[in-house]
Parts: sequence; structure tokens; C-alpha cells
Amino acid sequence: MFHSLEKKPSPLLEKVNPKVKLLYFIFLLLLALSSKNLSFLALLFFFHLGLIFLLGLSLREVPKILAEPLVMATILVLIKTIKFNPLYVDTSSLQEGLVIALRILASFSLFLFFYLVTTFSEILALLNWLRLPLLLQELIYLTFRFVLLLHQEIYAIYLSQRNRLGYVNFRTSLRSLSSLIKGAFFQTLKHCEDTLQAMYQRGYDYKNLLILLPAIPQRDLFFLLSSLTLWGSLWILL
Repeated sequence: MFHSLEKKPSPLLEKVNPKVKLLYFIFLLLLALSSKNLSFLALLFFFHLGLIFLLGLSLREVPKILAEPLVMATILVLIKTIKFNPLYVDTSSLQEGLVIALRILASFSLFLFFYLVTTFSEILALLNWLRLPLLLQELIYLTFRFVLLLHQEIYAIYLSQRNRLGYVNFRTSLRSLSSLIKGAFFQTLKHCEDTLQAMYQRGYDYKNLLILLPAIPQRDLFFLLSSLTLWGSLWILL
């Protein structure tokens, strides 16, 4: 879902220490998951959605990006409010359902914001800073490369099928979808094996990919403490 988003450089956020981004993300995620206030959750969601727009998200991409969390949130609200045997709408559970829905949307906006302002190299460095086992870090790195290759392969096969009218009706669409899944998976596996062999032949070592994170500068520390104090105060007051 995120691969279609283009990360546009932000001169201000590029200079922020990756540790600050991670701590900001974790703290606000904990606030979102623990809050039961609709106003706070809505503010958290729309604030970071606005920041995402400033980072380059266009209106055309909004339905595609928000479709999955919106569907999930809607389903949870319906499950909470609609009761069966007999069939009726439980208005007393409506607020609880809305709280859960807004938690999903607020958490999703935080994930998306963190993804857009943090490079994958910085994420790997943060995992190393958190003392995760090197084997797990390398597994995450290789999985990310596999997902990227799979995404590119699926898109290439889909364009080829669409140009050959492979999705003109329901029957041909099912046949094309079946061949797309099989073809993309096995071709991606082959490409991954070839890529991994080439990496090892060129002296691949995961440790060489890691970058050392500098200490948090005073400016970033002030920004972090100010932001956490502001959001923490809103969480308490609202």
C-alpha cells in the first residue's frame, strides 16, 4: 500500500534525528491507543493527515491510502452498534465503536507519517539502536527487498495483461488474476535468488549497510520535549 507513495524530500524533517522521529512516533502511538476521547483522537488524526499533505500526498491518493483503515473502522463501528436477535441498533455502544475507529485512523496516520519522514536505512539503524538481533534485522531487510520486487513484478504483469485486454470481463479477469498471482510469485522468487547470489558474490555483509546514528542534538531534543509535552497535556485535558 505504501509503495505507491513517493517520498518527497522535506528540508526541515530531513535534518531531524531519526531517534527523535521514533520516540515521537512511539509516544503518540501509546497516547492514541490509550485515549478514549473522540476529540483528542480526531485532532491527532487530522493533524498528521495535514502534515502528510504537506509532505506531498495528493487528493487523488487519499481514497486509495485511506480505503483499508476506513473499511476496517467502519466494520468495527457496525459490529459494536448493530445487534442481532433481535435486530436493533445499540446507540449506547456507538461512542465506543467510534473511539475504536478513530484509534485505527489516528494510529494509521502516525504510521504513514513516520514512513514518509524516515528512510529505510534510518529504520534499519533504529532497529540496531534498539539492540534487535542482527539476524532479525537482516530478515526484515531481505523481506523488504522481496516485497519491493514482488510489487514491481505484479505491476509489470498487470500492465501487460491490461494492454492485452485481460480484464475486459469477469471471466477473463479471474483467469488473468490467477496467472498474475502464480507468475508474479515464482518470478519474484527467481529474481530474489539471483539477486541474493549476486549480493553474496560481491561481498554482501549486512553490517556494512548499517549507519551510525548521531547523538540527539539539543535543538531536536527541545523539539521532542515540546511536542511530547503539548500532546501529553492535550491527552490529559481532553
